[in-house]
Amino acid sequence: MSTLTVSHAQASFLEAVELSNRSPQTVTLYGRLLGDFRSWLSEQGPPLAVADIEPRHVRGFLLHLSQRPKRPGWQHRTTPTGGLATETLRGYHRVLSSFFAWCEREGLLNGYRPMQNVPRPRPEHKEMRVLSDAEVKRFLGLLDKPSSKKRTLFVAFSLMWRLGLRISEVCDARLSDLDLDNGSLVVRGKGRKQRRLPVRKGLGPVLRGYVADLRPRYANGCDRLLVSYTGEPLRPSSLRRSFTRYARRCGITGTPHTLRHSFATKAIRRGVNPFKLMRLLGHSDIKTTMRYVHVSDFDDLAAAIDKMA
Repeated sequence: MSTLTVSHAQASFLEAVELSNRSPQTVTLYGRLLGDFRSWLSEQGPPLAVADIEPRHVRGFLLHLSQRPKRPGWQHRTTPTGGLATETLRGYHRVLSSFFAWCEREGLLNGYRPMQNVPRPRPEHKEMRVLSDAEVKRFLGLLDKPSSKKRTLFVAFSLMWRLGLRISEVCDARLSDLDLDNGSLVVRGKGRKQRRLPVRKGLGPVLRGYVADLRPRYANGCDRLLVSYTGEPLRPSSLRRSFTRYARRCGITGTPHTLRHSFATKAIRRGVNPFKLMRLLGHSDIKTTMRYVHVSDFDDLAAAIDKMA
């Protein structure tokens, strides 16, 4: 029987994840979520060997997450008093499933299957927030200024609005990924997948001006396309805080990801084929892209109601 501790098993698992060519962000995320599970286990009593973990432990941990009181700085709460959002709980379940499946393949379990009879939380189907062109114009107008900080934010959020990039893709973009002569940008998506997107119309001059005039002042050898005034790469957390600050000033709600949602919904409304949009967004499953088709269907429903009024 294996007596390997949870801590050692998780360390070996993360090494395996890294060797499987997963992105550094994925390895970090797995480590953080598994670390939360390990910390919770230690609070329950003496450290357990990984072979001693049962489904009741996993269920207890997920229940703890769903009821955990809110603490300053923690995000993604379902209520003001606490509890992680359903999508976050699903992320914990997914990571734990991967970990224990690896443990089983490695022969580290003692007959138990820790994820057995531990259902994955059902997803919540929330209405997707989409910004109008006027709202985006008002938001970006606050940032379209000579100030180096605002100008960098303007370029970052323009990439999300005009190309539908994820916030991580904006922060991970390298200067070498941009080809202004041919009007293209190589985007590093989830799972290390890359896609080449066209840079056209208003975005081209914005990037050309940034690369020629503003970026050289702060880059200091940094290879990222967008850099802060300190010469460091932009961080997703910093972009989220900035979005919240300026969105509040112009009276809109949402997150940086709302810009990506808005880009995709606008594309569908203008007749872009869902399979082409799937390639633009870097989705691996057409079902994910089809969410935007359903959002745009609201306009058709409204038009039908207007005809009957």
